Amino acid sequence: MTARVRLVVHPTDGHRLSTNEDARAEAGPEVAMKSIGNGVVGWVLVLLFFPVMGAATKAAKPVASQPCSLTFIPRAGDTITSDGKSYIDATLPNGDSSVSCQVSGGNTDSIKLVLSAPKRGTPRSFSVKYNPDPNAPAVTFTDGSYIIIQHATQIAVGTSQLAGAHFRFNGSWFFNWCLLMEGPCASSDAVSVTASYSNNTSHTGRYWEVSTDAPGGDIAQLQDGITNSFFYQMPFKFVIDCPGCQ
Repeated sequence: MTARVRLVVHPTDGHRLSTNEDARAEAGPEVAMKSIGNGVVGWVLVLLFFPVMGAATKAAKPVASQPCSLTFIPRAGDTITSDGKSYIDATLPNGDSSVSCQVSGGNTDSIKLVLSAPKRGTPRSFSVKYNPDPNAPAVTFTDGSYIIIQHATQIAVGTSQLAGAHFRFNGSWFFNWCLLMEGPCASSDAVSVTASYSNNTSHTGRYWEVSTDAPGGDIAQLQDGITNSFFYQMPFKFVIDCPGCQ
């Protein structure tokens, strides 16, 4: 009797693609094997196949995420700016306890800066101006606001690439950048990112310069919760510094 081996591959329920947080992460397949038959050939197939499965599940350990800092470059006309200081992860020297800046490791390729409420002192904030009225004041956003730059860690040192950019504010609102008013923009790669590396006596680590300058674009779509809304011109520029990144 000849045994038959059936291989079933399907995504687990826990692996859903997130639109705005580390979007496009690959969901690992759950693999189940069922052997039918009890002949000698069937046992041989099973014994040959299981070592392969065992080897496949022993994936390399993911690289741990690394702390970073993010510094906005002041420019006339930019509509997303800082509160006047760099945002330094709490674990770095001179870090801020209310700032988390992480270069992702493992299966993700994004860099994320998150602000939280401090236990004491003045909260850190982002300054945002999306009202088309030139006389309208900027609005500040603090606890829970974050910026994500996707695919940044995939960019080779000395090269530039377009990447996805997302800014969450006001609870569950987002700005998602597009090259054109194409919409929806949650999965667009639209901002320009240049990767570089420094290795000298004063500093060692990797840098990413992120901006809406060409070949990127400064068009961003407002997303209120899950509803896509209007388009705005939202230029910005900042540098991300990761001392522990090679």
